[in-house]
Amino acid sequence: MRILTDFRRVVCGISGGVDSAVAAYLLKKKGFKVIGVFMKNWDSRDESNTCLSLENDLEDAESVCRQIGIELIHVSFVKEYWNEVFSNFLSDYENGLTPNPDINCNRFIKFGSFYRHAFDKLGADAIATGHYAQTTFGSFLEDYQPNTDSYSYLRIRIYGDCNSQYCT
Repeated sequence: MRILTDFRRVVCGISGGVDSAVAAYLLKKKGFKVIGVFMKNWDSRDESNTCLSLENDLEDAESVCRQIGIELIHVSFVKEYWNEVFSNFLSDYENGLTPNPDINCNRFIKFGSFYRHAFDKLGADAIATGHYAQTTFGSFLEDYQPNTDSYSYLRIRIYGDCNSQYCT
């Protein structure tokens, strides 16, 4: 399997769980320059003055990245999560709907804030997570062809229209 020269630097969301650890490991093993990013999306200290789960997840993420031999960067998207995900969740719930915050988290945080941070601040060529996905680009982007219908469709689905600087 060949590695595309277009994609050398991959920023991988690292949660501290097995799936993201395996994704980062496989990418590094395939020869990509992998940078791990641990996203803080919720501030538990506001609720109980403790943050054990987040601290444990961070420790796991740090341990995984040390073992794999990749850098781990900590990023806070607490404000973005509150404004773009949780506030909408509360509003929908108050209006009698059954909201699913994971959908907006994917759209606004993972494929919004994280995506922009990875490309604009970390110089990523691609992003990865431990989530399962079936793409037409191949497991390691070996079938990627820019400016094709599937590439444009993905950009439009994530950003809503082609007026965004992230939509070509």
